[in-house]
Amino acid sequence: MEPDLVLRGGSVPTGERMDAADVVVADGRIVGVEPPGTAEARTEHDVDGAWVLPGGVDAHVHAGAPFCDDLREVATDAARGGVTTLGVYAYPIPADDPRAAAARLDDWASGNDVDVAIHWRLQRESPLADQVRAATEVGIASFKVFMSYRSRGLMWTDGEILDAMFAIAEAGGLCSVHAEAGELIHALEARAGTDVDGFLAARPPCTESTAVARVLALGQLSGCDVLVPHLSSREALETFRKGSRSPAPGRRWLETCPQYLFLGEDDVRAAGAALKCGPPLRTSEDRAALGAALEDGTVDVVGSDHAPYSEQDKAGSFAEAPFGLPGAATLLPLVLDAFGPVVTARACGAAPAQLLGLGRRKGVIAPGADADLVVVDPELWTVLGEHAPAGRATRGPFAGRRVKGSIAAVFLRGREVGPAPDRRGTHLRRR
Repeated sequence: MEPDLVLRGGSVPTGERMDAADVVVADGRIVGVEPPGTAEARTEHDVDGAWVLPGGVDAHVHAGAPFCDDLREVATDAARGGVTTLGVYAYPIPADDPRAAAARLDDWASGNDVDVAIHWRLQRESPLADQVRAATEVGIASFKVFMSYRSRGLMWTDGEILDAMFAIAEAGGLCSVHAEAGELIHALEARAGTDVDGFLAARPPCTESTAVARVLALGQLSGCDVLVPHLSSREALETFRKGSRSPAPGRRWLETCPQYLFLGEDDVRAAGAALKCGPPLRTSEDRAALGAALEDGTVDVVGSDHAPYSEQDKAGSFAEAPFGLPGAATLLPLVLDAFGPVVTARACGAAPAQLLGLGRRKGVIAPGADADLVVVDPELWTVLGEHAPAGRATRGPFAGRRVKGSIAAVFLRGREVGPAPDRRGTHLRRR
């Protein structure tokens, strides 16, 4: 088969360095990573001097109700920012009919501008075994539970989470646990007040670190693979490090987000509800610790925790405003600017792809992988948020920030993603 495409003269991530190479594509897959100037194809793109990175994998995204943008709008924004695969935390509807919910999610995850894998948020309205069985039948193998948000009815007890982990482990899946101590936060909220300072005071780092310790213990007891998403504090990071040293049958994954790497308490005090998220933004010392842990590999994944709300949604009182902020479109540029192409390719490519069970297909530039590629001019500067979001979400906390590196082209399975919606994305089923 004659190759369809070659990206000639760029540098690709190889281990801990960037190497000059031609990337050769046929029928949507990478078929060769060749010495520069040696490959031929029907279509050639000269990318001399550019970085050629694997398409971004954002493993932590929210879309659809109760958020203001559906998956199509979120996927369009993500593609603009170099993300070609989304891991979407989904609310199964109807909650009391897992098979119908699974069929709906399978359909919902296809026909977007990027490829999509699903995390299933477990519900109390139907038996755990029925939910896990229905999800795995359509290739969903990642599940979400909460240790917090008692007042919103989302908080699970440790016993309930342990039961869920046993069921998930038996199916060969992964359990993602929102790790904040909900009972402690609920008690502190009654004392702290409802303004920004009260919000921060009710969620000190110890409410995160104690929950992280519980997640690791539950994973060890059940043998289930576990993910601690959106880690925010140095204290919780040290708890994860300590707990991960003990032998356990399951894999332990750690994720942080750009807001915890680049924003802090003073930002949320200044911006108010626009930067309300859980866990909350922290101190410069926490940011430095997370950055170092990302570079040394303790933090596996950087995900955006994209949670799109409109300005109207966030316009009320701080206490009533929803949790979350947008970020899928700015994930790759931010990490690339701060940590360079090698760390970005690992933490926003290879590692989240492995987390989603797609490690040989996504997040790598190697023969056999999907030809999801991002071409970056490392010498140009970009102002984030220059393009309006595709949906109703706010422009996000990083709009106007200047970063080094400009995305010149994005390819999904060997075809360049253009400005018009393409809808070629598929639901990535994990077996």
